[in-house]
Amino acid sequence: MWKHPGETTGGVIAKLPNEQVNKTRMSFTWDYRQKSEIQAPSEYEEGATKVSAYLTSVVGVGGLHVRTGEEATETMTFSSNVEISA
Repeated sequence: MWKHPGETTGGVIAKLPNEQVNKTRMSFTWDYRQKSEIQAPSEYEEGATKVSAYLTSVVGVGGLHVRTGEEATETMTFSSNVEISA
């Protein structure tokens, strides 16, 4: 599949501040961070399972794929209370 220069695909892992974990709330604030222009964290372990997520951008006319990162804070608001457990 051909991708346009500047297109970014993939997934990210966001940190949820400890004070929001195991609490019933209608909104949560996620922190997306990068280190050396790569998403951080890019993986975590849950028991014996290792989960990885990366963002990849297409650069230039030749379509060079490079790893990249996003740095942002996002608040998600739900229509009713939810709990995120860890």
